[in-house]
Amino acid sequence: MSTFLGSVTLATAATGVNATSFLSTMAEVTATMVAIVGGFLLSRLIAAGTERRVLRREIEEEGVRRRRVAAEAHVLRQHLLQEDANAWLEDAIDLVVNEWGQVAIADVLVEFPSERDEEELRPFFDEAV
Repeated sequence: MSTFLGSVTLATAATGVNATSFLSTMAEVTATMVAIVGGFLLSRLIAAGTERRVLRREIEEEGVRRRRVAAEAHVLRQHLLQEDANAWLEDAIDLVVNEWGQVAIADVLVEFPSERDEEELRPFFDEAV
C-alpha cells in the first residue's frame, strides 16, 4: 500500500497534483455514483410499492364489484323464478281450485309442464294450495 501511495506521490510530484486532493476527489466521485445508483434503485422500489398498493386496491374493488353483481344476479334469479311460478300457477289455477288440497304438484306439472323443476315450484305451489 505504501508503494501505491509512494507511486502516487512520485506521480503527483511530477505533475504538480496533490495526492490528498486526488484521493479526496476520487472518494467524492465514488460517493456521488453510489448515491445516483442508490437513488435510482430507491425510486424503483418506491414505484414498485406504489404499484403494488394500487393493484391491491383494484383487486379489492373488483371483489366488491363481483359480490355486488352476484347479489344482484341472485335477486334477479329469484324475481324471474317468482314470475315463472306465477305464470305457471295462473295457467294451472283451474286444476288447483277444482282439486283443492287433493292435487299433487307432480300431477299439475304433467298437465301444465314448466321449464322449472318441481323443487323450484314447490314453495309457490304449497303457498297457493
